[in-house]
Order: sequence, then structure tokens, then C-alpha cells
Amino acid sequence: MLAAVIATAAYIPIFLVYEFHITPLVIGFDLLFSSFFAYDYWLTRKISKELRTESAMTRKTFTRYISNSPKTKVIDLLSILPVAVILSIFHLPAVFILLSLTRVYRIFRIYQYFDSIEDTMPEARWPKPLLWSPTMSLFVHWIALLSIVSKVIPSNLNPTTQYNQAVYWVVMTLTTIGYGDITPIDNAGRAFSIISNDLWSCILRCCNW
Repeated sequence: MLAAVIATAAYIPIFLVYEFHITPLVIGFDLLFSSFFAYDYWLTRKISKELRTESAMTRKTFTRYISNSPKTKVIDLLSILPVAVILSIFHLPAVFILLSLTRVYRIFRIYQYFDSIEDTMPEARWPKPLLWSPTMSLFVHWIALLSIVSKVIPSNLNPTTQYNQAVYWVVMTLTTIGYGDITPIDNAGRAFSIISNDLWSCILRCCNW
């Protein structure tokens, strides 16, 4: 499930930035991920019913992931939608593929689930870096793509070189190394750099890093 969330969060922004077309491969992956989330929805509803007879500690552990709130149910149902298939059938604007990003909400529930395990079973140690590493990688990926949109990276490069330079610029900037070989050339790029650094500082602060 986590792999499906990460893959969705990675390819949707690329799809929008580079204006890719919906291919059979994209449709295939979208159907596969939709089936994962459909199964997860069915499984969580089944477990939710069975939890009524379990101990209070067990219910507390799973309730953070298995939520019955209306908001969570709506997000779960939207996560099941094969958006790429719907777009290809009804010829909707590509921006509607952003609906697939509702699947990313699941990663926050996974965090809450593991936190609840630590609360109820302090002796249990879960490998947080296994979740933090892909989350931070996704953050760098998204900021790199936004830097392309905000013209921090020259637009006359081929997509591969452009993306490589964007990731390099993000890492050098957020780690405060800042070699200065790639710099914003206009006010929009400078404003984006400031916002990115402020956001990164907030994330590190929240994580107590």
C-alpha cells in the first residue's frame, strides 16, 4: 500500500509538469493502484466491525488508521477511482488527474498508526527512517518539479537534464550548501526559493531534527 501511495505521489506531478499523455501503461498502473485501495477499503471496513469485540488497547491502536469519519470515507472512495481511465474515456482536462493525489492522504494515516503502536506498546520500535526516507524524497521530488515550473531551472533543456538539475538545485539549497552554480534569475524564482527554504525549516522543526 505504501508503495502505491509513493508511486502515485511521484508520477502525478511529473505527468502535469511535462504534459504527458495517458498511455496504456499509465492506465494499467492506475487500475492496479485502484485495486489496492479498493481491497484496503474493504479490509478496513471489515476490521472496523471486528474491533468492536476487541480490547480497548487494540481498538486504540487501529482506530487511527481505520477511521469511520465522513471525511476519511470520502477520501478513501476517491482513492479507489481509476482517474486515468475516467480521463481517457471522457476526455477530461489533465488537471483532473490531481484527484489521484487523495491517495497520498493514506501516508499520514500510516504514520498515525505506527505512532499509536508506540503509544500502546512502548517496547515496540518501528523503523521510522523507512517512512521518513521516502517522504523526504517525495518532498525533494515535488520541490524539484515546482522549481521547473517557476523557471528556476532553464526551460531550454531536455526533460532528463532539466529534472536532474532541479533535484541537484533542491538538495544543494535545502542542505544550505549552495554552490551558486544554479540560481534563480527572476523574482518568481527567488520567491519560490525563499518559500521552499521556509517550508523545509518548518518540516525539520516539526520532526525535531
